[in-house]
Amino acid sequence: MPYRRKTRRPIRRRKKRQLQPRRKGAVRGKIRLQNKVELLSIKTLKPKSIVKKFQYYNTMEVHNHLLATNQNSQFITLNLNSPWLLNSTTYAQQGINVWNFNTPMAPHTNGHAVASGTSYPAFFTNESSPGLAYQQQAVIGTKVTITATPISSTEACGPTALFAVIETQPTTYTNTLDINELYSTPYAQVRKVTGNQSGYALTGNTKSAKIVVRYSPKKFNNIKDLRDNHNFYSATSAPSLSATGSHPAEKDRLTFGLVNCFSNPNVAQPCCPVMIQVKVEAIVIFSEPFPNQNIFPAAPAGGIEIVN
Repeated sequence: MPYRRKTRRPIRRRKKRQLQPRRKGAVRGKIRLQNKVELLSIKTLKPKSIVKKFQYYNTMEVHNHLLATNQNSQFITLNLNSPWLLNSTTYAQQGINVWNFNTPMAPHTNGHAVASGTSYPAFFTNESSPGLAYQQQAVIGTKVTITATPISSTEACGPTALFAVIETQPTTYTNTLDINELYSTPYAQVRKVTGNQSGYALTGNTKSAKIVVRYSPKKFNNIKDLRDNHNFYSATSAPSLSATGSHPAEKDRLTFGLVNCFSNPNVAQPCCPVMIQVKVEAIVIFSEPFPNQNIFPAAPAGGIEIVN
């Protein structure tokens, strides 16, 4: 019978290696250099696109009068998706009507200098301004706040309303616009203004009117991405104060002003004199043109030619 050992040989158990944090600056498999040299790269290229917010304020004094014994509406039109704000003042000063701006406004014509029309402050101020640093601009959101406050006057007037309506085409409204036509428009807002309706000086029975318009070109025009729709971009010709500029091919507009509450009154009366205050806030994306057909309008049969 073979000999069997009664006692077992002790087996050494290897200790578990505890993980220790590596010393700061230690390099595995390499010799750590005492004198470390780092090369710094300075970025000199501007971003491909940037987003900025702009604000514009103005105050207007508005006096409405009968024209040939007839009531008439009084309004102006602004651009919602263009850096140049004013679109038209055709029906602001018809006849003896008064529409005075605290800061004069002027429209911009395509192909003229960027400074030729009223734009947002700091948009085209100097050559480092965003509007001149980039050749394309697209408004991605606009908020317009309009307030009408009756002002003290002895002018007789009738019930008056402040209105605002968004339009995608050049306005077809004239000074014969009445409140019934506004109520049949889907994007119209109407607020009553109270004050001086007896023809005497104000005695405290006044009520201001306020309208807030929020506009998004994507939602309003049912667009998925503005980057693929070149028609919503305005453009400048060069990064210079002498550069020319153009509106977007697709312009959306906001028409606002005063209208009589009665479309068939017993006695024709003008609208009440008011002070209108306007605040326009816009978020704009700036970018450079890309050599890509996707950002241009749909190509006709036979393709499209891109001219550099």
